[in-house]
Amino acid sequence: MTTRALLAALAVLMVALTGCGSGTPDTAPPARGAACVADPGMDDEYCDRFMTDLGRRTPPASEQAEAARAAETAVATALSGRVLDRCNAGEGSCTDLIAWGDQPATPEEIRDRLTSIDPGALVRVPRPGDPAVTGSVVFGVLVGTICVYGHQRFKKGPERVYAGGPLPGGTCLAP
Repeated sequence: MTTRALLAALAVLMVALTGCGSGTPDTAPPARGAACVADPGMDDEYCDRFMTDLGRRTPPASEQAEAARAAETAVATALSGRVLDRCNAGEGSCTDLIAWGDQPATPEEIRDRLTSIDPGALVRVPRPGDPAVTGSVVFGVLVGTICVYGHQRFKKGPERVYAGGPLPGGTCLAP
């Protein structure tokens, strides 16, 4: 990356994190920064859908940060499929368990894993506008007052898990 490109990227990041415009400190809303990085294999529109969804959510209050991290961890653990744990515990051959984990996830499997956390978890094949990649299963789980949402393509574990606030209708995933 050239020096000019690096400086331009830093300037964009600073604007994203601090905001811009002529608001005064007393009237300007607190700055929020977010970025989306698409991984290989993600469809081209994923980041647009994710950022649009994020912009619609009510951000959690700062005092909810610890609860949000705990909720995110609980959901990620429930979704993991415990492939390595099962392999290390001898619950099957590691080769078979890894092959099982590399199979596509289904909404039924993901819903079963999330039922203990939120029996009303919304789990489905993504619709246009959902913050998920093509070919994945999208989920929205309410943990206390925190929404945990994301998507998973394979049985072995969640690809993306985010903790945040609800959407305008109070749900964690658009119905």
